Amino acid sequence: TGMRFGEISALEWHDVDEDEGLIRIRRSQWHGKVSATKTGKPRSAALHPLIIDALRRQRRDLTERSLPVIGSGLIFPGRKGGYHRPSYLDKPLNRILKAADIQKHLTAHGMRRTFNNLARRAQVDRVVLHATIGHSSDAMTEHYSFVDAQEKMRAVDAVVRMVQSDQRSPNRSPDSGNGPPTEGGPQS
Repeated sequence: TGMRFGEISALEWHDVDEDEGLIRIRRSQWHGKVSATKTGKPRSAALHPLIIDALRRQRRDLTERSLPVIGSGLIFPGRKGGYHRPSYLDKPLNRILKAADIQKHLTAHGMRRTFNNLARRAQVDRVVLHATIGHSSDAMTEHYSFVDAQEKMRAVDAVVRMVQSDQRSPNRSPDSGNGPPTEGGPQS
């Protein structure tokens, strides 16, 4: 979903609207202190079927374990019913990375950056991306983006193909504005 850790860890069951297919992101928490979202504006994220399935398993797990935390309303409560600290995911993420033989360091916030970057690479509309992850500007979305060498090569390749196509076009005239400029400008 691209949500911040504080937003996910502050989610309550009434924030999940299966009928509308949305997760309503209304609050965040940092070290147990609950406040508005980072931007101060509530938003929503799509409730993908994979997320619905995971949330149903989470509810079932909480119920089966008969934990006293169920009354808190939190989707991801701590053992005593409170909020998780940002470091909560460090050990599980490190175990997953080790099992997958991945040598990179990954944090919960890194997963948010990854979501942002994958959405950009999937050419998700910027307005939709901003609304989903809660960025207030293109600059912030760009800050979260990483353009790799393959993307750069595809961009250059696309320009080369376009220029080559323009040069082969039978309807191309020197002053049509297509293709690279010629020495001396258009001929009359």
